Amino acid sequence: MQIEVTEKEAREIYSLRYLHQHRKKPLIVLGASFTATIIAYFLIVTYINEWVALLAGVFMFPALYMTIRMSRASGKYARSQIEE
Repeated sequence: MQIEVTEKEAREIYSLRYLHQHRKKPLIVLGASFTATIIAYFLIVTYINEWVALLAGVFMFPALYMTIRMSRASGKYARSQIEE
């Protein structure tokens, strides 16, 4: 039996396959660290000082960078698998 899927569904399937095979850190850890940093950032801005919030904002960038890098790599993998 052969099932037909749209290109969008195929990209999603291949992207998820890439993330499950090639990730070094679980996505849950990345998402949790990113969320915790954003919450801490807004609490610091609201209650403490804007300059201290700048420091908290710096800690947010590594998680954001890793998330964007992983999503680009999975998209590239998905496109290459569809072209084959």
